[in-house]
Amino acid sequence: MNAYLFGMIGNINLAAWGKIFKSETFADIRFDETLTVQEDAYFTFECVMKSEKIACTERSFYYYFQNPSSTMNKPFDGSKMQYFTVLDRELEILKGNRTLEERLLIRKVTTAFDLTSKIVGENSGTDYLKCLRQIALETSEQISTKAGISSKMRTKIFLLKHFPSVYYKLLRNRH
Repeated sequence: MNAYLFGMIGNINLAAWGKIFKSETFADIRFDETLTVQEDAYFTFECVMKSEKIACTERSFYYYFQNPSSTMNKPFDGSKMQYFTVLDRELEILKGNRTLEERLLIRKVTTAFDLTSKIVGENSGTDYLKCLRQIALETSEQISTKAGISSKMRTKIFLLKHFPSVYYKLLRNRH
């Protein structure tokens, strides 16, 4: 679960493709059709929560075709805010396990920064910057000082909290 919450188990991402599950693992789990993004990540999360054992292999059994016009490759729009719907559902399931909750909170802050960078880099969806800033700051306040936030992340949080225009300008210059 620790590896899953950091977004990887070995070199494996969170998406449902590229995984083989025993049918009883997902007998009562279905993709949430109300989600347009992250529905497969949530499905994988639910399967991981029910799994007793997970095995990984470096061997390729699946070749993924990257569709340039897929939802994930389109400029930022409001649908990508569903990342937080999924993360909040996962947090609700993990409630009470502080270690795993904090790992997921770090992933939530990281997601807010990643989406902010995407918006600034593409110059699209700028009306979501305020919301992403709020998510990043509120979530970062929930993480204990012992949780292992990197110094780079702490710097981003500081800049976003006290000097958001400077932070956005630095992102623009980077892109």
